[in-house]
Amino acid sequence: MSRLRLSFLVLVGALTLGACASPPGGPALAAAPLPRSFGLRPGDVVRIRVWREPELSGDFIVDEYGKVSLPLLGARVVLGIASDALQRQLETDLASSVKDPSVQVTFLRRIAVQGAARAPGLYPMDATMTVGDAVALAGGRTAEAAAQGPLELWRDSTLVYGQVPTSAFIGQLDTKAGDELRIPKGGWAARNGWTPAGLLQFVTFSTLSIVQIVLITSR
Repeated sequence: MSRLRLSFLVLVGALTLGACASPPGGPALAAAPLPRSFGLRPGDVVRIRVWREPELSGDFIVDEYGKVSLPLLGARVVLGIASDALQRQLETDLASSVKDPSVQVTFLRRIAVQGAARAPGLYPMDATMTVGDAVALAGGRTAEAAAQGPLELWRDSTLVYGQVPTSAFIGQLDTKAGDELRIPKGGWAARNGWTPAGLLQFVTFSTLSIVQIVLITSR
C-alpha cells in the first residue's frame, strides 16, 4: 500500500477523533447557589394548602399585574414577597374566619419538557426539584433520547443553556414561566450509552490498529 493511502487513513482517523472530542453546542450551566424558592413572576403558580380547608386551597396563577385571586381573601399582590412571608400573612388574614389556620405556601414555575420525552408537556416545578425530576414528570426519556445526557434550556426559540445536567436544580436555572427543557435526540452512539470519552478511546484504538496493520502489510 502506498504512503499516500496510508497518510489518507491517518488523516481520516484524526478528523474522526476531532469530531468525537467536540463538546455539544450551546453555553454550559455555570455553578450557582440553590435558592429556597423562586422570586415570583407573571405566569408562575402559587400553591396554597390550608389545613382542613380544601375550599381555600388550590393552585393560583400569578397574573400580568403580579396578583393572585384567592378564595375569601380576594386579589393579593405576590410579587417581591418570599413564600414564608406570604404564608405568615395569609395565616394572619385568615384568622378572622378560620380557627387557628395553618397554611403551606409553595411557589411553582410552569416549565415545558419537550424533545425526546415520553409525555411532553407543561409541568409546575418548585425551585428544589432537579432537572432529573423534570424528566421523570414527563415520563422519562424515549428510545430516541441521548442516554442520560444533559438537557437544553430554551426560551422564546432561543437556546439559553446547551448543557444542563440532570443533577442541576430548577432554582439554579434563572427560568421564566413557559421556558422549555428539551431532551435532545441522540445518535446511535448516544442512544447506546457511549460517552464522548468512551467513543474517543474506541476510535483512537481502532485508528491505531488500522495504521499498524497497514504498516505491516506494506512492508
